[in-house]
Amino acid sequence: YALVSRGYKAGGFDINGLGGSKGTTPKSDFEYNEEQATSFEIGSKMKLLDGAAILNTSLFYTDYKDLQVTQFNGAGFEIGNAATAIVQGLEVDYRHALTDELTVSATATWQDFEFQDYLANCNQRQLNGLESGCVGGAQDLDGKDGQYAPKLSANLGIDYVTQVSTNLMFKANLNMVYSDSYYTQLGVDKNTRQDSYSKVNARLAITSADDTWELAAIGKNLTDEKVSVNSFDSPIISNFPLTYVQFITQPRQLALQATYRW
Repeated sequence: YALVSRGYKAGGFDINGLGGSKGTTPKSDFEYNEEQATSFEIGSKMKLLDGAAILNTSLFYTDYKDLQVTQFNGAGFEIGNAATAIVQGLEVDYRHALTDELTVSATATWQDFEFQDYLANCNQRQLNGLESGCVGGAQDLDGKDGQYAPKLSANLGIDYVTQVSTNLMFKANLNMVYSDSYYTQLGVDKNTRQDSYSKVNARLAITSADDTWELAAIGKNLTDEKVSVNSFDSPIISNFPLTYVQFITQPRQLALQATYRW
């Protein structure tokens, strides 16, 4: 299949652009423009091995104009526009029923998210002379990576279901997640970069054949990875100009779960 599409996201007004006037004299960046995206996609959806396996592939390319972006300015989050950005990549999805009881699935995505034209606020490392690239109060992100865009991400799943006896079923699930490193904030501040990681989740369960009740042991993030979902520089105190805020996902979790349905 082949697909060409075009869409947009409406523009608006950013309250942080009001400045100290509280609305009487807005700054020039009070209003941000609508975002436009033109996407091209070529792919395939295939059944293999007499329907026991499914393979889906997708090659995509998206051209953004006036991409709406959010950046922390030390006091609040400002919404603005990056002139142009390109997101392109390849996605592969494979599922295979090896037996009536065992199924494996795997997905992998390679993507490249780069700004083509965008002058962003300087980060705190630049403002404190620890990094170059700040010219006239702005950093040029032309050719730089966007945030939350690992080059490679992948997922592997294994599901096993079998009947232990007339009234009992055993279910097992193993899920492994991999992600390359990525930035969690606009710019190239290394303190907002999340390193690559691998997470492992597992679930073992005994359930009644009629699915009335279930007892399960659950393990999430068994590798105990510390993954940042958001971070930004927060120069709220002049004596600590390189202060950062970071939000971390849950550490390793172990749980027992009992379910009864009526």
